[in-house]
Amino acid sequence: GSAGSVRLNAPNGITVSSINSSGNGSTVSGNNIDIFTDGLFRATSVIGTGTCALASLCSNGVPSGRIFIQHGGGIVAPFIVNAGTVPSNGTVGQIFTDVPFPFPPLPFIVLVPPELNFYNSDSIVIKTTVPQPIPPSVLILLRNPGPPPTPPPVIVGTPPTPEPIPELIPEPTPLPSPSPSPSPIPSPSPSPAPILTPPLVILPSPTPTPSSSPSPTLTREQGNQIARDFRFGEQPLLIQRDIPPFTLDTVFSNLDRSFTNDFEDFLGLKSSQDLSLEEVQRSLKAINLETGTKPAIIYVFFSRSNSPAAKNDETRGTELGRAAVERSSLFPSPDDQLEMLVVFETGVPIRKTIGATRREVIAAANRFRSEITAYRTSPRAYLAPSQQLYKWLIAPLENELKEKEIDNLNFILDQGLRSLPIAALHDGQGFLVEKYSLAMLPSLNLTDMRYRNIKTASILAMGATTFRDNDPLPAVGLELAETTKGRGSNYFLNEEFTLANLKQQHQQQGRRIIHLATHGVFQGGSLDNSYIQLWDRRLTLNQLPELGLNAPLVDLLVLSACQTALGNREAELGFAGLAVQAGVRSSMASLWEVSDEGTLGMMTNFYDQLATAPIKAEAVRRTQLAMLRRQIRLEGGNLISETRSTPLTRELVALGDRNFSHPYFWSAFTLVGNPW
Repeated sequence: GSAGSVRLNAPNGITVSSINSSGNGSTVSGNNIDIFTDGLFRATSVIGTGTCALASLCSNGVPSGRIFIQHGGGIVAPFIVNAGTVPSNGTVGQIFTDVPFPFPPLPFIVLVPPELNFYNSDSIVIKTTVPQPIPPSVLILLRNPGPPPTPPPVIVGTPPTPEPIPELIPEPTPLPSPSPSPSPIPSPSPSPAPILTPPLVILPSPTPTPSSSPSPTLTREQGNQIARDFRFGEQPLLIQRDIPPFTLDTVFSNLDRSFTNDFEDFLGLKSSQDLSLEEVQRSLKAINLETGTKPAIIYVFFSRSNSPAAKNDETRGTELGRAAVERSSLFPSPDDQLEMLVVFETGVPIRKTIGATRREVIAAANRFRSEITAYRTSPRAYLAPSQQLYKWLIAPLENELKEKEIDNLNFILDQGLRSLPIAALHDGQGFLVEKYSLAMLPSLNLTDMRYRNIKTASILAMGATTFRDNDPLPAVGLELAETTKGRGSNYFLNEEFTLANLKQQHQQQGRRIIHLATHGVFQGGSLDNSYIQLWDRRLTLNQLPELGLNAPLVDLLVLSACQTALGNREAELGFAGLAVQAGVRSSMASLWEVSDEGTLGMMTNFYDQLATAPIKAEAVRRTQLAMLRRQIRLEGGNLISETRSTPLTRELVALGDRNFSHPYFWSAFTLVGNPW
């Protein structure tokens, strides 16, 4: 068997002897090793036996597990793999996933550029939580490997000999001696005192013309020199060159990859695709042809603009300016600037820089969520923050959206905004949902962008009315009966709502929609803090893959009574990553726990709308508009909607007549993942 996955999280540092999470046998999978600390991590020994004998950390198997390490060493105590002796930060032995690393087994100092903040191989990620002061131009050099630049730099003086340490990269064949400088260098005057070695000075090569400019790079010796500088706590001394323009495809790919990394790190998974801009636009065109819908993808993120190119008005709108702006996801600052990148099915993506900081936007988002959920005491107080957020997030794009006749907006949102009820953003005249169908995506690389028709798909519906540790949901029985009506579906209530039955029914029936009328809770902290409440147990977020909802593939997972810790990073990642973690194409859930009767109105009408709407997001939109316009309501002991009149249970009749026009009732329901 295998040793199981290992996850360690301690703020002040972690020391272990070794960790063996490998599979025990040639056909047994290895398991993941995840280390999180703001201090230093040390593995003080090697495993000593078997395939992993020379390793301190091992997840080898068929397939191998992932090894993820987040430490706080920064440039003061860089992470050293295979140090040979106990390091202040690192491992004595190798790190072994599918292959031993490093190989050959020499000490390896992990060089971590500041804006990336990670070393990343196929199955090993090593991050630092401490920013590293490398200039942006050097960062570009680190990201663009290529042939050594020519001509070579002119070296003046004799380089000091550093304390010998093993090199990170094999040395190249020595270059010819550099040309002498224009002025002769005088020899030091004889003196009985010790001769001081002149400092190493690297002069930049003449700037080549753009047409002949080679791709900037670091030679292997320069890379090794950076590692030495990191080792001895010195500021790296590097050749400075102009930052080359990036292609928009690279800018788009880097941005989507940064969002993908958020979910990969939290959920402990790896994306199976790396989409190019061309592939995304091809998919959007296909959606338009198949459904008549014209979608746009909107990245909303906070950036840190440190480079001269990013601050220069002449270059800010160019590819160079775009490349210089980095999403500041790992080290958020209150002064980070709000940015948006919009992708359409044709043409060049547009980027908007908004005159608002992270501090201002998050404060407005928090107030918006707080006011909209406190509707009983101040029913219109949400309008001020809602309209402010509209001015920041939507108004700058309105001309382009109208020009391209966009009718479906899909948001990829930064930290602190993933629990935003986007449908309730208000322009002073009406809500955003009155103009567009809406959805939220974790990232495009984590989204199946193909269209699949589920208008008449059958439903596997389960739920519970009473719970041991949660409030009762008396309308669930009626909700299940109404949602399955007319779809050739059956439902399972209370004692039949068990993990074993859910798995069995899914495997036997292969329904493309799964509807769970129960409590779902998304909280801060680790994955096992968030859960879906079944009749017999809590199914935590890290256990969702056990359901096997990717085989056969589920198109839509609906959770009708969710509660999310609004604004909390981990809770938002759990909510927005639900579909990815469950292995389904999309999910619909509520950001907060809407009243039982409001949920009943939403869910019964949603499936009616799904039968005729061109895409899932439009079915959600039509239902939300029906609630907003009081076409869905409780009246005279019945649930009234556009499509049906349903007699209510005794408990619901006692509530009297009610409408659901306030956004508290309808804006919480959010479609995440594939909206088509």
